Amino acid sequence: MWWCAVAFATTGSVEDLEWSSPAQPVPVHDEAPIFTGPLVDTGWWPSSSDPLAVRFHITPNGTVFTDIDADSELAWPDPLWHRVVPIPDTGEVEAEASLDIEAELQIDIFGLYTGVVDLWSQSFDMDGGAQFDGMLLDGDPVRSVPVDIQGASRTAIEYSIQLFIGLDIVALIDVAPEIDLTLSDGQVVSDVGGTAIVQDVRERWTAVPLDPNLPSSMDTLVTWSAAMDGALNVEFIPTIELDTFIGDFELLSIPLDVTVVDVAGRQEADPMQVMHPLPGLDTMASRYDFGEVLLGQERTLQMPVSNLGDLILEGDVFIDGDGSFTVFPDELVARSQESDGLSITFTPGGTTLESADLVIRSNDPLQPEVRVPLTGQGFVDQGTDPTTDPPGADTVPIGDTTDDGDRVGGGGDGTEAKGGCGCAGTGSSAAPFAVLLLGVLGLRRRR
Repeated sequence: MWWCAVAFATTGSVEDLEWSSPAQPVPVHDEAPIFTGPLVDTGWWPSSSDPLAVRFHITPNGTVFTDIDADSELAWPDPLWHRVVPIPDTGEVEAEASLDIEAELQIDIFGLYTGVVDLWSQSFDMDGGAQFDGMLLDGDPVRSVPVDIQGASRTAIEYSIQLFIGLDIVALIDVAPEIDLTLSDGQVVSDVGGTAIVQDVRERWTAVPLDPNLPSSMDTLVTWSAAMDGALNVEFIPTIELDTFIGDFELLSIPLDVTVVDVAGRQEADPMQVMHPLPGLDTMASRYDFGEVLLGQERTLQMPVSNLGDLILEGDVFIDGDGSFTVFPDELVARSQESDGLSITFTPGGTTLESADLVIRSNDPLQPEVRVPLTGQGFVDQGTDPTTDPPGADTVPIGDTTDDGDRVGGGGDGTEAKGGCGCAGTGSSAAPFAVLLLGVLGLRRRR
């Protein structure tokens, strides 16, 4: 079978699995027609040479049904970890079988009379089952589930011969079918993103190597199997009794056991396929340079963070380094195939180069932590007194960059954006000059 060749994977218990994909239901369902087989001929009994002999033709038909409710779970960080967890007390095995039995009588009285007579034909139906907890794995409450079903006993043949009044000889044959079934040694084989792993211990996590090309959802195929030993038997009980006026006396009773079906092997349930959604942080820029920012002012970058996965991207955001850099908000939440926004602000504290790291810690399995270096430098405009001029701010989207793609400026001509009103001067006012000009014009009119 395909699952006999399994890739190596580390197994064990994992304590620090911070993130997980939503559990996906993987209900086990199996229908094994192990009790369906060809017609069974018991042959003549006691033997074909006896004056009277009987034989039975038995046609079996039956199926074993197995059902277990379970969940497929996928968690991380590095690497991915997978397991299948049964829902408590949902295991059930049920056997159903029917037997069509026909009886024939052979008569041979010293060659004077020979022939075969159809005596009897009847169907027997049986069903029964058992419930269990787990998947019959090591560590489960049970590893083996027996199912014993006794069919109703019926009298197939009955003859009575009167020797004389008050004394009869009665010959009869009772038929009693039964099912003997055992389900044991469960095993779960999962194909997670192309890696086949075996789980034979209850709730044990198994490592799955991370693929650099991690998909937005992990394709997972789960197959459960167990050892199934079953036998469908029929017991024929021929009895000879002596009936008298003072009571009945059993003269002979010899049971004859006939095994109609006897199977032993490993039964594999139908595979169950599910998709585990995963988050996927889009590629971030290698660095961001705020350029030169006037002392007393600030510059803010609007940074989109995109999620390429099918699961919500979430995590924490913070600045590691110089306190001149801040970020808002400090939490990241981006729905599937959507973006969230971060505002990163640089407020220079001096005229030296300042640096820090923007840190994003998220549930992305491939990029649990992303660091983006930030740089910026303050400057003093010679025509501006930062102690008296009102501070201003620039807000620049990430997409507004210079040619190197990382340095952010405010102007389309490549110059640094300035704060305040946005005027292109040195920051001094022209109002005193206008008053002086009006005064000169007035003096000239008086002359």
